[in-house]
Amino acid sequence: SLLAGAKSVVVDSSLPMHVNYNVSSDTPNATLWYNTKNSLITPQITLTREGDEVHISLQASDKCLPSVIECRDWYMLTIMGPALDSLSAVSSNVIHYSTDSQQLLKTYTRADGQIELHSSGAIDQLDATLANESRITTTEAGITTINLTVQDALSNADIATVDTLAITVPTACASNHGGGT
Repeated sequence: SLLAGAKSVVVDSSLPMHVNYNVSSDTPNATLWYNTKNSLITPQITLTREGDEVHISLQASDKCLPSVIECRDWYMLTIMGPALDSLSAVSSNVIHYSTDSQQLLKTYTRADGQIELHSSGAIDQLDATLANESRITTTEAGITTINLTVQDALSNADIATVDTLAITVPTACASNHGGGT
């Protein structure tokens, strides 16, 4: 399995998809869910492995061109796999990551990507970077320390109770983005 021993997942699909990643000690597996009656295409999920990193993408077909908006449907990939060190969601993709507890997790979102964290125990440290109108939500995770880097004025972080929060923001914002942080 491509997921066995993986330390990082990157969701960089050309068609928006949701990935529900559940940390489990069971044999890794993945199941794709979509509405076969409404979908214009039969989705083709691609998982590739580069070292410890697994890239997940859902490819658009010729039926989706010239605009992938024609093929926007609900595509959800549910994964049971090992605890990860890092997650990355880009281009309108969403990752829901559920774990019992974890020492360190690094996340990166950009281009409208989203990550939502859930934990039944504590995540000791979260290092999160947001760019290009992306989002992270930690309201359903117990996190002790968050190091948050926000690289633009339109990204968003929803954070519940945390013991230590460090925020790094750009020193200057482009005038076409409202000028604030």
